Amino acid sequence: MSDKKNMEIKTLASFMLLLSLSPFSIWANSVEELELKWTALNSKERHAFHFNLMKVMAKQAKVTNYSEKEVNVKIVSANPHPLELILNQLTKEARANAEDDSIYCNYAGWMTIHNEANDCLPPWKRENRNNSDIQSFGDTYSGKYSCGGAKLIRCNPLIFGPGDDGKGMCATADDNDPTDSTNACLELYTQNQDYLIDHIDQLAEDPEQLSRYLAVAAETLRFCDAYRNDFPYCEDLEESLKKNAEAAYSCSDSEELITFMPTVLTPFNQDELNQIVEGLGDKAVDYSEELERRQIEAREHNRKVYEDAMKSYSESQRTKDINTRIVRNTDNCLMDSCKGSKNSFKSVEYCARYVKYAMFPPGSVSGGRYGNFSEYPWGSDAVESGDWLRREGFINLMDQPEMQHLTPETAPKGAVIVYEKVTRGARKYNVDGVTRGGPGHIEIKVSDKEYVSDFINDEPTRLGGLRRPIGIYIHMPQDQRDQIREVPEK
Repeated sequence: MSDKKNMEIKTLASFMLLLSLSPFSIWANSVEELELKWTALNSKERHAFHFNLMKVMAKQAKVTNYSEKEVNVKIVSANPHPLELILNQLTKEARANAEDDSIYCNYAGWMTIHNEANDCLPPWKRENRNNSDIQSFGDTYSGKYSCGGAKLIRCNPLIFGPGDDGKGMCATADDNDPTDSTNACLELYTQNQDYLIDHIDQLAEDPEQLSRYLAVAAETLRFCDAYRNDFPYCEDLEESLKKNAEAAYSCSDSEELITFMPTVLTPFNQDELNQIVEGLGDKAVDYSEELERRQIEAREHNRKVYEDAMKSYSESQRTKDINTRIVRNTDNCLMDSCKGSKNSFKSVEYCARYVKYAMFPPGSVSGGRYGNFSEYPWGSDAVESGDWLRREGFINLMDQPEMQHLTPETAPKGAVIVYEKVTRGARKYNVDGVTRGGPGHIEIKVSDKEYVSDFINDEPTRLGGLRRPIGIYIHMPQDQRDQIREVPEK
Protein backbone atom coordinates (compact mmCIF):
# COMPACT_ATOMS: atom_id res chain seq x y z
CA MET A 1 0.00 0.00 0.00
CA SER A 2 1.36 3.46 -0.94
CA ASP A 3 2.49 6.02 1.63
CA LYS A 4 -0.18 8.38 0.28
CA LYS A 5 -2.92 5.78 0.86
CA ASN A 6 -1.61 5.11 4.39
CA MET A 7 -1.72 8.82 5.12
CA GLU A 8 -5.31 9.06 3.89
CA ILE A 9 -6.38 6.14 6.09
CA LYS A 10 -4.58 7.62 9.12
CA THR A 11 -6.25 10.99 8.55
CA LEU A 12 -9.67 9.32 8.26
CA ALA A 13 -9.05 7.24 11.38
CA SER A 14 -8.02 10.37 13.29
CA PHE A 15 -11.18 12.12 12.14
CA MET A 16 -13.35 9.19 13.24
CA LEU A 17 -11.63 9.08 16.63
CA LEU A 18 -12.10 12.79 17.12
CA LEU A 19 -15.80 12.52 16.27
CA SER A 20 -16.25 9.62 18.67
CA LEU A 21 -14.62 11.55 21.51
CA SER A 22 -16.26 14.91 20.85
CA PRO A 23 -19.67 15.87 22.27
CA PHE A 24 -22.29 16.40 19.56
CA SER A 25 -22.48 20.10 20.40
CA ILE A 26 -18.83 20.80 19.48
CA TRP A 27 -18.65 18.83 16.24
CA ALA A 28 -18.68 22.03 14.22
CA ASN A 29 -15.47 23.25 15.88
CA SER A 30 -13.78 19.88 15.32
CA VAL A 31 -14.75 19.99 11.68
CA GLU A 32 -13.40 23.51 11.28
CA GLU A 33 -10.06 22.45 12.77
CA LEU A 34 -9.76 19.61 10.26
CA GLU A 35 -11.14 21.79 7.42
CA LEU A 36 -13.31 18.93 6.19
CA LYS A 37 -15.93 21.03 4.42
CA TRP A 38 -17.98 19.87 1.48
CA THR A 39 -17.36 23.23 -0.19
CA ALA A 40 -13.63 22.77 0.27
CA LEU A 41 -13.61 19.68 -1.95
CA ASN A 42 -12.87 20.36 -5.56
CA SER A 43 -15.23 19.38 -8.34
CA LYS A 44 -13.06 16.41 -9.29
CA GLU A 45 -13.34 14.93 -5.80
CA ARG A 46 -17.10 15.42 -5.63
CA HIS A 47 -17.55 13.99 -9.06
CA ALA A 48 -15.41 10.95 -8.18
CA PHE A 49 -17.68 10.19 -5.24
CA HIS A 50 -20.89 10.49 -7.19
CA PHE A 51 -19.55 8.75 -10.28
CA ASN A 52 -18.42 5.78 -8.16
CA LEU A 53 -21.92 5.58 -6.75
CA MET A 54 -23.34 5.53 -10.26
CA LYS A 55 -20.93 2.86 -11.44
CA VAL A 56 -21.86 0.55 -8.57
CA MET A 57 -25.57 1.13 -9.21
CA ALA A 58 -25.02 0.26 -12.86
CA LYS A 59 -23.23 -2.94 -11.87
CA GLN A 60 -26.00 -3.74 -9.42
CA ALA A 61 -28.58 -3.31 -12.17
CA LYS A 62 -26.89 -6.08 -14.15
CA VAL A 63 -27.72 -8.58 -11.41
CA THR A 64 -31.23 -7.46 -10.62
CA ASN A 65 -32.53 -10.99 -11.07
CA TYR A 66 -30.98 -12.42 -7.95
CA SER A 67 -31.89 -16.06 -8.48
CA GLU A 68 -28.93 -18.43 -8.08
CA LYS A 69 -26.94 -15.61 -6.46
CA GLU A 70 -25.37 -16.15 -3.06
CA VAL A 71 -25.22 -13.39 -0.52
CA ASN A 72 -22.72 -13.27 2.33
CA VAL A 73 -23.89 -12.59 5.84
CA LYS A 74 -21.17 -10.18 6.90
CA ILE A 75 -20.38 -8.41 10.13
CA VAL A 76 -19.75 -4.79 9.17
CA SER A 77 -17.43 -2.61 11.18
CA ALA A 78 -15.33 0.41 10.36
CA ASN A 79 -12.40 -1.06 12.34
CA PRO A 80 -12.95 -4.82 12.61
CA HIS A 81 -11.66 -6.64 15.65
CA PRO A 82 -9.73 -9.88 14.93
CA LEU A 83 -12.63 -11.78 16.51
CA GLU A 84 -14.97 -10.20 14.00
CA LEU A 85 -12.74 -11.36 11.15
CA ILE A 86 -12.96 -14.92 12.49
CA LEU A 87 -16.74 -14.64 12.81
CA ASN A 88 -16.95 -13.34 9.26
CA GLN A 89 -15.10 -16.39 8.04
CA LEU A 90 -17.45 -18.67 9.98
CA THR A 91 -20.54 -16.97 8.60
CA LYS A 92 -19.55 -17.61 4.99
CA GLU A 93 -21.58 -20.79 5.27
CA ALA A 94 -24.64 -18.81 6.33
CA ARG A 95 -26.11 -17.42 3.14
CA ALA A 96 -29.33 -15.78 2.08
CA ASN A 97 -30.59 -15.74 -1.51
CA ALA A 98 -32.58 -13.12 -3.33
CA GLU A 99 -35.84 -14.20 -1.72
CA ASP A 100 -34.61 -12.03 1.14
CA ASP A 101 -35.73 -8.68 -0.21
CA SER A 102 -33.77 -6.84 2.45
CA ILE A 103 -31.31 -5.92 -0.30
CA TYR A 104 -33.10 -3.50 -2.58
CA CYS A 105 -32.38 -3.26 -6.26
CA ASN A 106 -32.11 0.01 -8.15
CA TYR A 107 -33.89 0.98 -11.33
CA ALA A 108 -32.57 4.15 -13.00
CA GLY A 109 -31.43 5.31 -9.57
CA TRP A 110 -34.77 4.54 -7.87
CA MET A 111 -34.62 1.99 -5.05
CA THR A 112 -37.14 -0.78 -5.70
CA ILE A 113 -38.15 -4.20 -4.38
CA HIS A 114 -38.33 -7.68 -5.94
CA ASN A 115 -41.35 -9.72 -6.91
CA GLU A 116 -41.82 -13.37 -6.00
CA ALA A 117 -39.72 -14.39 -9.00
CA ASN A 118 -36.84 -12.27 -7.65
CA ASP A 119 -37.13 -9.80 -10.51
CA CYS A 120 -36.53 -6.12 -9.81
CA LEU A 121 -39.87 -4.34 -10.08
CA PRO A 122 -40.15 -1.08 -12.04
CA PRO A 123 -40.33 1.89 -9.65
CA TRP A 124 -43.80 2.91 -10.83
CA LYS A 125 -45.41 -0.35 -9.63
CA ARG A 126 -47.87 0.01 -6.76
CA GLU A 127 -45.84 -2.42 -4.62
CA ASN A 128 -42.97 0.07 -4.67
CA ARG A 129 -44.98 3.26 -4.31
CA ASN A 130 -46.82 1.89 -1.25
CA ASN A 131 -43.73 0.39 0.42
CA SER A 132 -42.82 2.42 3.51
CA ASP A 133 -39.15 1.42 3.38
CA ILE A 134 -38.86 2.48 -0.26
CA GLN A 135 -40.49 5.80 0.67
CA SER A 136 -37.62 6.43 3.10
CA PHE A 137 -35.32 6.92 0.11
CA GLY A 138 -37.32 9.95 -1.05
CA ASP A 139 -40.08 10.48 -3.58
CA THR A 140 -41.50 7.37 -5.21
CA TYR A 141 -42.17 7.08 -8.93
CA SER A 142 -45.66 8.58 -9.06
CA GLY A 143 -47.53 9.73 -12.16
CA LYS A 144 -45.86 13.13 -12.05
CA TYR A 145 -42.56 11.47 -13.00
CA SER A 146 -43.90 9.83 -16.16
CA CYS A 147 -41.95 10.76 -19.31
CA GLY A 148 -45.08 10.31 -21.40
CA GLY A 149 -44.36 7.16 -23.37
CA ALA A 150 -42.75 3.75 -23.64
CA LYS A 151 -38.98 3.42 -24.10
CA LEU A 152 -38.55 6.44 -21.82
CA ILE A 153 -37.47 6.38 -18.18
CA ARG A 154 -37.29 9.20 -15.64
CA CYS A 155 -33.91 9.16 -13.94
CA ASN A 156 -34.14 9.65 -10.18
CA PRO A 157 -33.61 13.42 -9.71
CA LEU A 158 -31.98 12.86 -6.32
CA ILE A 159 -29.17 10.91 -8.01
CA PHE A 160 -29.04 12.21 -11.57
CA GLY A 161 -30.08 15.81 -10.96
CA PRO A 162 -33.38 17.68 -11.22
CA GLY A 163 -33.25 18.44 -14.96
CA ASP A 164 -34.94 21.46 -16.49
CA ASP A 165 -38.34 20.86 -14.87
CA GLY A 166 -37.10 19.78 -11.43
CA LYS A 167 -38.45 16.24 -11.90
CA GLY A 168 -35.30 14.69 -13.33
CA MET A 169 -34.01 13.93 -16.81
CA CYS A 170 -35.74 11.48 -19.15
CA ALA A 171 -33.55 8.84 -20.80
CA THR A 172 -34.32 6.74 -23.86
CA ALA A 173 -34.11 3.12 -22.80
CA ASP A 174 -36.04 -0.10 -22.45
CA ASP A 175 -38.16 0.96 -19.51
CA ASN A 176 -38.78 -2.70 -18.64
CA ASP A 177 -35.04 -3.40 -18.31
CA PRO A 178 -33.40 -2.03 -15.17
CA THR A 179 -29.91 -2.59 -16.61
CA ASP A 180 -30.65 -0.64 -19.78
CA SER A 181 -32.49 2.08 -17.85
CA THR A 182 -29.75 2.59 -15.27
CA ASN A 183 -27.01 2.62 -17.91
CA ALA A 184 -28.99 5.14 -19.97
CA CYS A 185 -29.21 7.45 -16.96
CA LEU A 186 -25.50 6.97 -16.28
CA GLU A 187 -24.76 7.96 -19.88
CA LEU A 188 -26.86 11.10 -19.43
CA TYR A 189 -24.84 11.84 -16.33
CA THR A 190 -21.53 11.61 -18.18
CA GLN A 191 -22.91 14.03 -20.79
CA ASN A 192 -23.95 16.59 -18.18
CA GLN A 193 -21.15 16.38 -15.62
CA ASP A 194 -20.79 20.09 -14.83
CA TYR A 195 -24.53 20.51 -14.31
CA LEU A 196 -24.76 17.48 -12.07
CA ILE A 197 -21.69 18.38 -10.03
CA ASP A 198 -23.58 21.55 -9.07
CA HIS A 199 -26.46 19.33 -7.98
CA ILE A 200 -24.19 17.31 -5.67
CA ASP A 201 -22.68 20.50 -4.23
CA GLN A 202 -26.15 21.83 -3.42
CA LEU A 203 -27.07 18.74 -1.41
CA ALA A 204 -24.92 20.07 1.43
CA GLU A 205 -27.30 23.01 1.68
CA ASP A 206 -30.42 20.83 1.97
CA PRO A 207 -30.29 18.53 5.04
CA GLU A 208 -33.53 16.74 4.09
CA GLN A 209 -32.32 15.85 0.59
CA LEU A 210 -28.83 15.06 1.87
CA SER A 211 -30.27 12.58 4.35
CA ARG A 212 -32.09 10.77 1.53
CA TYR A 213 -28.98 10.82 -0.61
CA LEU A 214 -27.00 9.23 2.24
CA ALA A 215 -29.71 6.57 2.55
CA VAL A 216 -29.32 5.63 -1.13
CA ALA A 217 -25.54 5.61 -0.76
CA ALA A 218 -25.76 3.43 2.36
CA GLU A 219 -28.08 0.98 0.61
CA THR A 220 -25.69 0.76 -2.35
CA LEU A 221 -22.77 0.17 0.00
CA ARG A 222 -24.78 -2.58 1.72
CA PHE A 223 -25.18 -4.24 -1.66
CA CYS A 224 -21.39 -4.20 -2.04
CA ASP A 225 -20.88 -5.63 1.45
CA ALA A 226 -23.43 -8.40 1.06
CA TYR A 227 -22.26 -10.07 -2.14
CA ARG A 228 -19.65 -12.80 -1.97
CA ASN A 229 -17.58 -11.37 -4.82
CA ASP A 230 -17.42 -7.60 -4.71
CA PHE A 231 -18.12 -5.95 -8.00
CA PRO A 232 -15.64 -3.48 -9.48
CA TYR A 233 -15.83 0.03 -8.08
CA CYS A 234 -17.25 -1.06 -4.71
CA GLU A 235 -13.94 -0.46 -2.95
CA ASP A 236 -13.61 2.92 -4.63
CA LEU A 237 -17.17 3.72 -3.67
CA GLU A 238 -16.57 2.89 -0.01
CA GLU A 239 -13.49 5.10 0.16
CA SER A 240 -15.17 8.01 -1.60
CA LEU A 241 -18.35 7.58 0.43
CA LYS A 242 -16.40 7.95 3.65
CA LYS A 243 -14.44 10.95 2.48
CA ASN A 244 -17.12 12.90 0.67
CA ALA A 245 -20.19 12.02 2.72
CA GLU A 246 -18.32 12.92 5.91
CA ALA A 247 -17.51 16.28 4.39
CA ALA A 248 -21.10 16.83 3.26
CA TYR A 249 -22.33 15.86 6.70
CA SER A 250 -19.83 18.20 8.33
CA CYS A 251 -20.73 21.13 6.08
CA SER A 252 -24.46 20.68 6.43
CA ASP A 253 -26.32 21.74 9.55
CA SER A 254 -25.57 18.57 11.52
CA GLU A 255 -28.30 19.07 14.09
CA GLU A 256 -30.91 19.67 11.41
CA LEU A 257 -29.64 16.75 9.35
CA ILE A 258 -29.99 14.37 12.30
CA THR A 259 -33.69 15.31 12.55
CA PHE A 260 -34.27 13.92 9.04
CA MET A 261 -32.20 10.77 9.43
CA PRO A 262 -34.83 8.67 11.28
CA THR A 263 -37.08 8.93 8.22
CA VAL A 264 -34.43 7.34 5.97
CA LEU A 265 -33.32 4.53 8.28
CA THR A 266 -34.52 1.17 7.04
CA PRO A 267 -34.38 -1.96 9.20
CA PHE A 268 -31.13 -2.82 7.42
CA ASN A 269 -28.97 0.18 6.56
CA GLN A 270 -27.92 1.50 9.96
CA ASP A 271 -24.48 -0.17 9.89
CA GLU A 272 -23.79 1.24 6.43
CA LEU A 273 -24.72 4.75 7.52
CA ASN A 274 -22.31 4.34 10.41
CA GLN A 275 -19.59 3.44 7.90
CA ILE A 276 -20.26 6.52 5.80
CA VAL A 277 -20.26 8.92 8.75
CA GLU A 278 -19.17 7.48 12.04
CA GLY A 279 -22.13 6.86 14.32
CA LEU A 280 -24.69 8.66 12.13
CA GLY A 281 -27.07 5.71 12.07
CA ASP A 282 -26.76 5.23 15.83
CA LYS A 283 -27.33 8.91 16.48
CA ALA A 284 -30.41 8.83 14.26
CA VAL A 285 -31.84 5.91 16.23
CA ASP A 286 -31.06 7.60 19.55
CA TYR A 287 -32.65 10.82 18.29
CA SER A 288 -35.75 8.97 17.08
CA GLU A 289 -36.16 7.15 20.39
CA GLU A 290 -35.73 10.35 22.39
CA LEU A 291 -38.19 12.20 20.12
CA GLU A 292 -40.74 9.41 20.53
CA ARG A 293 -40.28 9.50 24.31
CA ARG A 294 -40.93 13.26 24.40
CA GLN A 295 -43.93 12.92 22.09
CA ILE A 296 -45.48 10.21 24.26
CA GLU A 297 -44.84 12.26 27.39
CA ALA A 298 -46.50 15.36 25.87
CA ARG A 299 -49.50 13.40 24.58
CA GLU A 300 -50.04 11.66 27.94
CA HIS A 301 -49.85 15.01 29.70
CA ASN A 302 -52.33 16.58 27.25
CA ARG A 303 -54.74 13.68 27.53
CA LYS A 304 -54.78 14.12 31.30
CA VAL A 305 -55.49 17.86 30.88
CA TYR A 306 -58.37 17.16 28.48
CA GLU A 307 -59.80 14.46 30.75
CA ASP A 308 -59.71 16.88 33.70
CA ALA A 309 -61.36 19.54 31.54
CA MET A 310 -64.14 17.14 30.52
CA LYS A 311 -64.77 16.16 34.12
CA SER A 312 -64.92 19.73 35.39
CA TYR A 313 -67.14 20.76 32.46
CA SER A 314 -69.60 17.90 33.01
CA GLU A 315 -69.79 18.59 36.76
CA SER A 316 -70.11 22.38 36.50
CA GLN A 317 -73.37 24.00 37.56
CA ARG A 318 -73.58 25.82 34.22
CA THR A 319 -73.55 22.54 32.31
CA LYS A 320 -76.10 20.99 34.64
CA ASP A 321 -78.40 24.00 34.13
CA ILE A 322 -78.05 23.70 30.35
CA ASN A 323 -78.92 20.01 30.46
CA THR A 324 -81.98 20.66 32.59
CA ARG A 325 -83.11 23.52 30.40
CA ILE A 326 -82.85 21.71 27.07
CA VAL A 327 -84.78 18.67 28.32
CA ARG A 328 -87.55 20.94 29.68
CA ASN A 329 -87.72 22.92 26.43
CA THR A 330 -88.47 19.83 24.32
CA ASP A 331 -92.04 20.01 25.74
CA ASN A 332 -92.50 23.53 24.34
CA CYS A 333 -93.04 25.12 20.94
CA LEU A 334 -90.00 27.32 21.34
CA MET A 335 -90.14 30.74 19.63
CA ASP A 336 -92.91 29.73 17.24
CA SER A 337 -91.02 26.63 16.12
CA CYS A 338 -94.25 24.67 15.79
CA LYS A 339 -98.01 24.92 16.08
CA GLY A 340 -100.05 23.55 18.93
CA SER A 341 -98.72 20.95 21.32
CA LYS A 342 -95.12 19.63 21.24
CA ASN A 343 -94.02 16.00 21.61
CA SER A 344 -90.72 15.73 23.50
CA PHE A 345 -89.63 12.79 21.34
CA LYS A 346 -90.40 14.26 17.93
CA SER A 347 -88.23 16.74 16.03
CA VAL A 348 -89.63 20.01 14.66
CA GLU A 349 -86.40 20.51 12.64
CA TYR A 350 -85.07 23.37 14.73
CA CYS A 351 -82.24 21.56 16.53
CA ALA A 352 -79.79 24.51 16.44
CA ARG A 353 -82.41 26.90 17.83
CA TYR A 354 -83.20 24.63 20.78
CA VAL A 355 -79.51 24.04 21.59
CA LYS A 356 -78.65 27.74 21.50
CA TYR A 357 -81.77 28.66 23.50
CA ALA A 358 -80.72 26.17 26.20
CA MET A 359 -77.13 27.37 26.28
CA PHE A 360 -77.88 31.10 26.08
CA PRO A 361 -81.50 31.80 26.99
CA PRO A 362 -82.75 35.25 25.91
CA GLY A 363 -82.62 38.01 28.48
CA SER A 364 -86.42 38.28 28.41
CA VAL A 365 -86.52 34.76 29.84
CA SER A 366 -83.63 34.62 32.29
CA GLY A 367 -81.88 37.96 32.36
CA GLY A 368 -79.27 36.67 29.93
CA ARG A 369 -77.27 38.81 27.58
CA TYR A 370 -79.63 38.57 24.59
CA GLY A 371 -82.90 40.49 24.64
CA ASN A 372 -84.59 37.97 22.34
CA PHE A 373 -83.72 35.14 20.02
CA SER A 374 -83.59 37.35 16.92
CA GLU A 375 -80.51 39.06 18.37
CA TYR A 376 -78.40 35.90 18.32
CA PRO A 377 -75.35 36.71 16.14
CA TRP A 378 -74.76 33.34 14.43
CA GLY A 379 -76.20 31.33 11.55
CA SER A 380 -78.96 28.80 11.79
CA ASP A 381 -77.58 25.61 10.18
CA ALA A 382 -76.21 23.00 12.56
CA VAL A 383 -73.22 21.93 10.43
CA GLU A 384 -71.75 25.43 10.87
CA SER A 385 -72.10 25.44 14.66
CA GLY A 386 -68.40 25.01 15.33
CA ASP A 387 -67.76 28.64 14.42
CA TRP A 388 -69.96 30.16 17.11
CA LEU A 389 -69.10 27.47 19.65
CA ARG A 390 -65.41 28.35 19.40
CA ARG A 391 -66.22 32.04 19.81
CA GLU A 392 -67.97 31.13 23.05
CA GLY A 393 -64.85 29.36 24.41
CA PHE A 394 -65.62 25.78 23.33
CA ILE A 395 -63.06 23.42 21.79
CA ASN A 396 -63.64 20.49 19.46
CA LEU A 397 -62.18 17.43 21.16
CA MET A 398 -62.19 15.58 17.84
CA ASP A 399 -59.56 18.05 16.60
CA GLN A 400 -57.17 17.12 19.40
CA PRO A 401 -54.84 14.19 18.48
CA GLU A 402 -54.99 12.84 22.03
CA MET A 403 -58.81 12.68 22.02
CA GLN A 404 -59.66 11.45 18.53
CA HIS A 405 -60.78 8.15 20.02
CA LEU A 406 -63.92 9.87 21.37
CA THR A 407 -67.32 9.09 19.85
CA PRO A 408 -70.77 10.46 20.71
CA GLU A 409 -71.23 7.33 22.86
CA THR A 410 -68.05 8.01 24.87
CA ALA A 411 -68.35 11.80 24.91
CA PRO A 412 -68.64 13.48 28.32
CA LYS A 413 -72.03 14.53 29.68
CA GLY A 414 -72.96 18.00 28.53
CA ALA A 415 -70.90 17.75 25.33
CA VAL A 416 -72.32 19.53 22.31
CA ILE A 417 -72.20 17.14 19.35
CA VAL A 418 -72.29 18.41 15.76
CA TYR A 419 -73.01 16.21 12.72
CA GLU A 420 -72.77 16.64 8.98
CA LYS A 421 -75.23 15.08 6.55
CA VAL A 422 -73.69 12.40 4.33
CA THR A 423 -76.48 11.71 1.85
CA ARG A 424 -75.87 12.40 -1.83
CA GLY A 425 -78.36 15.27 -2.00
CA ALA A 426 -76.99 17.15 1.01
CA ARG A 427 -76.26 20.85 0.56
CA LYS A 428 -72.56 21.67 0.57
CA TYR A 429 -71.01 23.97 3.16
CA ASN A 430 -67.43 25.18 3.58
CA VAL A 431 -66.65 24.51 7.22
CA ASP A 432 -63.11 25.45 8.29
CA GLY A 433 -61.89 24.87 4.75
CA VAL A 434 -63.53 21.43 4.49
CA THR A 435 -66.61 20.67 2.39
CA ARG A 436 -69.38 19.36 4.64
CA GLY A 437 -72.89 18.16 3.96
CA GLY A 438 -75.69 20.12 5.56
CA PRO A 439 -77.73 21.34 7.15
CA GLY A 440 -76.58 18.64 9.59
CA HIS A 441 -77.60 18.22 13.21
CA ILE A 442 -76.57 19.46 16.67
CA GLU A 443 -77.49 18.02 20.07
CA ILE A 444 -76.36 17.91 23.70
CA LYS A 445 -75.46 14.68 25.44
CA VAL A 446 -77.44 14.98 28.66
CA SER A 447 -76.83 11.38 29.75
CA ASP A 448 -75.84 8.05 28.23
CA LYS A 449 -79.48 7.60 27.17
CA GLU A 450 -80.43 11.20 26.39
CA TYR A 451 -79.17 13.07 23.33
CA VAL A 452 -81.28 16.21 23.22
CA SER A 453 -81.94 19.01 20.75
CA ASP A 454 -85.53 19.90 19.75
CA PHE A 455 -86.40 16.35 20.81
CA ILE A 456 -85.02 13.61 23.05
CA ASN A 457 -83.29 10.59 21.50
CA ASP A 458 -82.02 7.61 23.49
CA GLU A 459 -78.93 7.29 21.27
CA PRO A 460 -76.75 9.57 19.12
CA THR A 461 -78.85 10.95 16.28
CA ARG A 462 -77.11 9.39 13.30
CA LEU A 463 -80.41 8.29 11.71
CA GLY A 464 -79.17 5.04 10.20
CA GLY A 465 -75.76 6.42 9.30
CA LEU A 466 -77.03 9.41 7.33
CA ARG A 467 -75.17 11.74 9.69
CA ARG A 468 -71.55 11.70 10.73
CA PRO A 469 -70.13 13.43 13.84
CA ILE A 470 -67.65 16.20 13.03
CA GLY A 471 -67.40 17.83 16.44
CA ILE A 472 -67.60 16.99 20.14
CA TYR A 473 -67.42 20.33 21.95
CA ILE A 474 -66.86 21.27 25.60
CA HIS A 475 -66.19 24.65 27.16
CA MET A 476 -62.52 24.87 28.20
CA PRO A 477 -61.32 27.87 30.26
CA GLN A 478 -58.08 29.59 29.24
CA ASP A 479 -56.18 28.43 32.33
CA GLN A 480 -56.74 24.81 31.28
CA ARG A 481 -55.83 25.57 27.66
CA ASP A 482 -52.56 27.07 28.87
CA GLN A 483 -51.61 23.68 30.33
CA ILE A 484 -51.59 21.99 26.91
CA ARG A 485 -48.07 21.19 25.71
CA GLU A 486 -46.96 21.31 22.11
CA VAL A 487 -46.12 17.83 20.85
CA PRO A 488 -42.58 18.08 19.43
CA GLU A 489 -42.15 17.20 15.78
CA LYS A 490 -38.35 17.26 15.97
